[in-house]
Amino acid sequence: MRWQRMLTVALGVVVLVTAAAADQSDDESKLRASRVRPEAPGGGSQEAEVKRADYALLIGTDTYPKWGEEGQLVNPIRDARAIGEELVQHYGFRTLRPTEVGGVLDFRGLTPTDSVHVLENPEVAQIRHALMACQTMEFGRYDQLLIFFAGHGAFDGVNGYVAGSDSKPAEDDESFESYLPHAVVLDLVDRSRCMHVFVVMDVCRGGSAFPEPPSQHWARTDAVRGPATAVRPAPVRAACDVFSRGLSPTSAVKDVSAQTALAAAANTDRWAIQLLERGVTRHCLTSGGREYDVPDGPPGAHSPFATRFIRALEQTRHDPEPILQATFIGFFFKGLTPLVQPAPFGRYNEAGSDFIFIAQ
Repeated sequence: MRWQRMLTVALGVVVLVTAAAADQSDDESKLRASRVRPEAPGGGSQEAEVKRADYALLIGTDTYPKWGEEGQLVNPIRDARAIGEELVQHYGFRTLRPTEVGGVLDFRGLTPTDSVHVLENPEVAQIRHALMACQTMEFGRYDQLLIFFAGHGAFDGVNGYVAGSDSKPAEDDESFESYLPHAVVLDLVDRSRCMHVFVVMDVCRGGSAFPEPPSQHWARTDAVRGPATAVRPAPVRAACDVFSRGLSPTSAVKDVSAQTALAAAANTDRWAIQLLERGVTRHCLTSGGREYDVPDGPPGAHSPFATRFIRALEQTRHDPEPILQATFIGFFFKGLTPLVQPAPFGRYNEAGSDFIFIAQ
């Protein structure tokens, strides 16, 4: 019958289409799986490698021609270089150096290098250009950028500043026009295309990088006037509560923020990616508060802040789980005055995000 032949043909078409779809689905499944879990050379499978890179822009200023003999420093360049050596040799960082045009360094462009490069005694305009160059660099999804400052800083009672080698002493520059405001530094950095940025400032009055909330101002004022109503900001208090328990940074991370991640991660690389997946990072760590000048350290040594920072990196690379989260780096600065803790900045930082140091 005609309708029987039509039904037979239709059923055949359905079977062919279904089989073809199944074959295509199998092919797509294999293709998708190969992107995530490629076959290992000896059979089985392995996790796909996620490419990532870590960069460091190191800025150290010892020499200030307009400051006189007593205004000169001895350790900022030495500190920046020692931190760079630790990062390059043991953490796989690449440092950034200005591009060279006709034998002259052009701070408007930065080039990664596998050796340790420090921007030594740059002028304010050169620092600004280097930070602007970070905005146009191309970064991968999981790349990180560390920016380290060592040198003089200033505070006018409201705003904080970084000094360049061409800056004037504060008493000769009441408007601080020869300085680079912290607000400008952090805004330029915030605009970088890099997803994860950590700014470290070993400069006097570095804590002035963070505007004081009105509530904190009045809490401090009330405490001075009499009633003991002043309290530390909640983020700092919470961090102190963790560190006062005497835990190592790794133990604190396990106990507080990454127990689930540690249980699920087979290695540090997977753990690192889980941390970096949390979102955009904009964190800043400063060596001094708003009212504190920070010591330079004895000649041939390091500043107290740089000493603790280097120690944090050295101890972490000897840890069975050699990952240091910026969120928990404050553990290594216990005992310094004022309290040293990283804090978020900018418009793009996302809650729960972090910057990580992974020893190689």
